[in-house]
Amino acid sequence: MGFFRLILALAVFIDHAHEILGREISVTHQSANIFIWSGHAVFAFFILSGFYISMVITEKYSKLSNGAGKFYLNRALRLYPVNWLMLILFAWLILSTGEKSFLVFDTEPGKEWLMPVALFCNAFFFGAELIPFSTPENWNYVIGPVWSLSLELYFYVLAPFIVTRSLKTILALTMAGVVLRITLYALDFPVVPWRYFFFPSSIAFFMLGVLAYRLYIEAKNKSWVIMAGKISALALIVFIVTPQLWTSGDQDAPLSWLFYLTVFVCTPFLFELTKKSKIDRITGQLAYPVYLGHFVVMSVVLHYYEGELDKSVVSLIGTFLFAFIAYYAVDIPIERIRLIISKTNNAKELNTLNQVISRVAT
Repeated sequence: MGFFRLILALAVFIDHAHEILGREISVTHQSANIFIWSGHAVFAFFILSGFYISMVITEKYSKLSNGAGKFYLNRALRLYPVNWLMLILFAWLILSTGEKSFLVFDTEPGKEWLMPVALFCNAFFFGAELIPFSTPENWNYVIGPVWSLSLELYFYVLAPFIVTRSLKTILALTMAGVVLRITLYALDFPVVPWRYFFFPSSIAFFMLGVLAYRLYIEAKNKSWVIMAGKISALALIVFIVTPQLWTSGDQDAPLSWLFYLTVFVCTPFLFELTKKSKIDRITGQLAYPVYLGHFVVMSVVLHYYEGELDKSVVSLIGTFLFAFIAYYAVDIPIERIRLIISKTNNAKELNTLNQVISRVAT
């Protein structure tokens, strides 16, 4: 599923390129033949996250001593280092341009109280979506897509206590989330903030992913599962490249839910089809730094690039460069630590972990 995750990240890139770099750019939905809108891509990410997290907890962490603690630590090591690299790059940009920003402890009058809150939320994600929840002008205190990672972390906190529950409980939580979301849509609650930043309205997507993992358990040993994976890949490709399926902008319109349900049904089969592909795995590893880093790369290009090549193309190249650096310089060394943590059950293994951390730090 790595290629699909990367396509979702690129869908977010395209919409943000329009917002930051302007409409007259080369990298568009039409030129890339990727018609998924950014909000839908984020919710699809939530479905995939529910699937993966349910899998790793059920198959690994639930069987380990202090499994929940190890799960939390591993998630932190997966998400935070790349984010901190992005924030360092953004702080450098702010310092070099002389602009005001909470990242360099310089903010507008009357907002001093918000600066430490914003620093914490952008560094550790928790609560980032609440900063602009009722005050849209506070968007300046949230860097790029960090708000969505706050919702991810809420799910991570709950996941060890949810994903191993009975199928009846999983179905009930999923239906409750879907009903809440459809109710908010029917009552004309705006997408922002109530159907975007309000975690209870987003939990439906994570739970669809958890439910997809239960479907995977039942189907993975069936003789037809690979064929189902190929059909799933084709179905998702149709959604990606067909503009007629993206005619309604609301995230809860019928066509939008057709997309979410397609992702839900296809996820377990697509995973089975691609799980042994090294190329697909590496591609998937790049999706997170592409998703997280594109905003700051575009900002750098907007301020400093004056060449003839289109700014969106330069931004795309720069985003992949950031992603490769993050993956090879940050993710791979830390992955060694994460693998040891996931298997650590005694004092000897803890000592080995400390030795690895010391070598990586030096």
